[in-house]
Amino acid sequence: IDSTPDGPLDGAPADVDPDDLEIQAIAPSELLEGAGSAGSRPVVVQLDGHDMLPDASITAEIVVPGDDAAAGVPLVVADVAISPNGFLAAFTVEVPVRPALGAGDTETVRITVTQGSGDEIRASSSIALIGLDELAPGAGTIDLDTTPLATLYSQATFDGAIRFTGAAPALIRVTSNITVNATVNVDGDGQSPGASGCAGGGEAVQGGCGDGGGGGGGTTAGGGGGGGFGTTGFAATGGSGGTTGEEMLLDLTTDPGAEGNRGNGGGGGGSDTLGNGGAGGGGGGVLELSAGGTITVGGGGALRARGGDGAVGDVLGGGDGGGGAGGALLVRSGGGITAGAGWLSAPGGTG
Repeated sequence: IDSTPDGPLDGAPADVDPDDLEIQAIAPSELLEGAGSAGSRPVVVQLDGHDMLPDASITAEIVVPGDDAAAGVPLVVADVAISPNGFLAAFTVEVPVRPALGAGDTETVRITVTQGSGDEIRASSSIALIGLDELAPGAGTIDLDTTPLATLYSQATFDGAIRFTGAAPALIRVTSNITVNATVNVDGDGQSPGASGCAGGGEAVQGGCGDGGGGGGGTTAGGGGGGGFGTTGFAATGGSGGTTGEEMLLDLTTDPGAEGNRGNGGGGGGSDTLGNGGAGGGGGGVLELSAGGTITVGGGGALRARGGDGAVGDVLGGGDGGGGAGGALLVRSGGGITAGAGWLSAPGGTG
């Protein structure tokens, strides 16, 4: 009786049979468009199966629609690691931005393991690629109450000056990169606040929101107080607005009328017998830019959350409105930020 077991094939470990290669599961089940591109962190993919050789190669490609057998669009695969027992494999993959792929559209990414010499042995599985929109608005004002932003984009480009308004904060989050070549702002404008900011007070009325709003100028033509946020507002007859929010800007979404991480409004100027007080300036709003990859701010680019100016009271005796506080700017990048001097500002308005 020959008790000597058969040796491994082609140098494979004794418990791996290359001919029985199989992929049984793959995680994650979905890839987001743009993940891993433009300096963002590549996606880690894990394969569960059996009989994978330590030196097997792994490729990923976007399948051509309607022709699964055709060569697809290759993706960058790196950092391949296969367990000694051949049961697990892991690697990273970079997913490009696909402009023709709209939000919610899907494509198929085919993952193939190839091993052996001579007659190669292959096993394949697939992952869904989920499309996202690209954000590239033209110059102008975007009211987020009527034109809300998507939760996530694949990339964002600002080539024209943009102001965001409305009750919601302007949260711009992308999987890959953001390019800013013009001023993107959530400025207050007169009594009106920027996106998610607090409005200035009317004549002799405290500005929003809560204790952060500058006090009203009363009935003796007093000046309205400046709105507060990171610091207290300018003290005037109406009293200064208090500090609100917190330095780390951990929560950028605030209930209507509540104090939070946003610019508060200036108080309205006091009235007089013959004249009316000016309205307080609206607070600067909330703007976040978060990119999985790089953020590049060009020579004409800037991010701003300025408070609105308080209105001047009547020449016959009304008090001036207080200025709105500057708002909140949060910028985060997984691939680094390139910008010149003075690209980030959130000053308060004049009063």
